[in-house]
Amino acid sequence: MDMMDVLPSHTLLFAWSTFWQTGLVRARFHWPGDGLVAFSTHAKCIYNSQARAPSEGFHAIVSYLQPYRHK
Repeated sequence: MDMMDVLPSHTLLFAWSTFWQTGLVRARFHWPGDGLVAFSTHAKCIYNSQARAPSEGFHAIVSYLQPYRHK
């Protein structure tokens, strides 16, 4: 069983920490607030609207964040 199927509520924190540590995501966003609050709020909307399973929600977040990758 996939870890994300067991702990879907931890998916956003996992995504944030992973992307932050690898430099995939910048600290600046165009959403209200900044950092984890803005990321989790916006990503949760993506997760809830596009996910039929936790892993699909994770991939939806990854896809959405591609424009924020470091060049």
